[in-house]
Order: sequence, then C-alpha cells, then structure tokens
Amino acid sequence: RENQCELSCTPTQFRNGSSRCDDCPPGHTCDGVSKTECGAGGYCETELKRGRATACPEGTFGDQKGMSNESEACQPCGPGTYQVLEGQASCTPCEAGRFSSQTRQSDAGACAACNVSGYFCPEATGNETGHPCPPGKYTHHGGKTGFAECAICGEGRFQEAKAQSSCKGCPQGQFLADPGVSPAYHD
Repeated sequence: RENQCELSCTPTQFRNGSSRCDDCPPGHTCDGVSKTECGAGGYCETELKRGRATACPEGTFGDQKGMSNESEACQPCGPGTYQVLEGQASCTPCEAGRFSSQTRQSDAGACAACNVSGYFCPEATGNETGHPCPPGKYTHHGGKTGFAECAICGEGRFQEAKAQSSCKGCPQGQFLADPGVSPAYHD
C-alpha cells in the first residue's frame, strides 16, 4: 500500500502542488490547503494577519478584489453617501430631499434635509445648493427631490435667474401669456 501521508500547511499558507507549502500572497486568504483572492469590501494583509481578510471600516467602501492594505482597498464614502456597515463594496446614497457635504459618513443621520428655496436635492446630493431650479422656474420651500418639482412661472410672471424662490410680475404695460424666463419680446 502507498504512503497515505498528506502535506500539512499552516493556516497562513496554501498547498502548491503535493510537496510544497507557500506563504499566502498579498491580497489573498489561505486556509492551509488553498488560496482565495480577497473579496471586495476588504483587504488581506501580508504580514500581521497573513491569510486573513479584514473588512473596510464603516464610512468606507472597497470595490476592488485582491487588495492587501487598507489605504489602497478602502475608500471614504463621498459627499451625498454613507455606509453604516463594515466590509461593503459600495456606499449608500442619501435619499432624495436630503444631502451630506461630508465624506466618510457612517450614519444615515448624516444626511440632512435640504431646506434652501430655489434648489432641489436628488438622491446622493452632496451640496444643498448644487442643483438649482433653472431660469423660468422656482421653489417656495426646500426639500424638493427633483427638477420636476421646480414650479414653472405662471402667466404674467417670469424669472430670469436660476435658484429662485419666486417669480416676478411683468412690468406695468407688459403681459406674458406663456410661461417665461424673460419679459423681453412680449407685449
């Protein structure tokens, strides 16, 4: 009968063939038998925790596989996003009508209500005044979630500027029958 002995590698190594144990390479996890590329949302260090995955911390994300250190693997969530969990491959966007100008946020509460008139805040807004209503439109109150919520200036009213909370009335002696941006060229 043939020899039944098997190669025994440590948990920080993997079997390379039937006669050799190799150290777990950077960006991989090992279990003493095989190696697996480190997944997105974390990294696999080369020295202290050789062969073990470490999750990216809250407020960050890791969208690349095979990373071997935190600084290259874990990116901060950008403005308009947050991440409450460790080890995630993406950040969660602030819901429409809310914004966050800070990076590396780890709580949905970091997304504050948009309250500036003349502006709207779609999903993942990073600046409360980043999305102005265009000329010819306005909002009376903040908290609007999209362009469609910017009201059109009505008959006899106009607005030449963007990001406004109201429309202007036509000058005396002029009338604007269609929704307009400017009183020019109207009688």
